[in-house]
Amino acid sequence: MTNQQVFVFEGERAENYDQYIPIWVPGYELMHDLLSSILQTHLPKESSILIAGCGSGKELVTLGKANPSWRLLGVDPSPDMIKKTRDRISQEKLENRVRLHQGVVSELLENTLYDAATLILVMHFFPDDGTKLTLLQSIAQRLKSGATLLLVDSYGEESSTQVEGKLEILKNYVIQKGFPPKQAQERIEKIPQNIHLVSENRIIALLEEAGFKMVERFYSALLVGGWVAERR
Repeated sequence: MTNQQVFVFEGERAENYDQYIPIWVPGYELMHDLLSSILQTHLPKESSILIAGCGSGKELVTLGKANPSWRLLGVDPSPDMIKKTRDRISQEKLENRVRLHQGVVSELLENTLYDAATLILVMHFFPDDGTKLTLLQSIAQRLKSGATLLLVDSYGEESSTQVEGKLEILKNYVIQKGFPPKQAQERIEKIPQNIHLVSENRIIALLEEAGFKMVERFYSALLVGGWVAERR
């Protein structure tokens, strides 16, 4: 995403990411199991997969272990997250099939096309001012026709009573998981400030405008949904 806002996890946020994300995204492990199952259903044995916003490497490890013939490229702008990912990939002995690029998808060559891509818990950090669309388009431009995209993102009508209700449920959920109540309340109050929610209809419209079709939701847990789509 050249000349575009880039959200980067650094320092303490990067260090604590793996500790907190499974608590704050209900069904986090299930969602990753579904990613693997969907791609095993859609892809041939020999396939290449682009992981946009690979973070600390959860998708790379999950998919790398799911099929020993898949080749994966993880892209992330954060040097701290890339370091965590590199260590994780080394521990899992996946270095021969996983490559990493510190940067953004728009920097990748457009003549290298992938059989599938994932964009997991990334797009909600960008406003719907053309930035979300540009991100999806940059991924679409690097996919083969018919390739599968798996998108997982927060969604909902901003400032709606429905979103407020789901945030209250999420607060109670993380407290039940052992998160300190005061810190839970503080984090819940910051969520609307830190992410840019759009409705499910808007997400589908963005995907279609970016060059995808046959959009179908496969996962939903409070504010987070998952969609599978096909590159036109």
